[in-house]
Amino acid sequence: MHQYFNWDNEKAAEQWRMQQARILLNNIEVEIISGGGQKEYITVYEVGAQSTYKHIATLDKTDIEIVKANIKAGIMYWQTKLKRYQNFDKAIQALNAAMGEIENIS
Repeated sequence: MHQYFNWDNEKAAEQWRMQQARILLNNIEVEIISGGGQKEYITVYEVGAQSTYKHIATLDKTDIEIVKANIKAGIMYWQTKLKRYQNFDKAIQALNAAMGEIENIS
């Protein structure tokens, strides 16, 4: 496993700072409180074209396709994982329905 580590401290430090920035951007959420006091949290940054983080209000059609592809990959991951176990049929059906809805978004 030694070969998989970056032993150049300057490069490793720069890569770690980039990872810290990714962690921060992936965890920025906006709290929305509806009239009934119901709270909802949404992320405000997504990875768009060229692997750059973009505010959700600035996503273009290409970025939306990337977001959709990432969501579909996540759904497929959970479908595959749940198929290994018993008693997850309803969850798998829900994931299949979610996949269909994602594919219908233009």
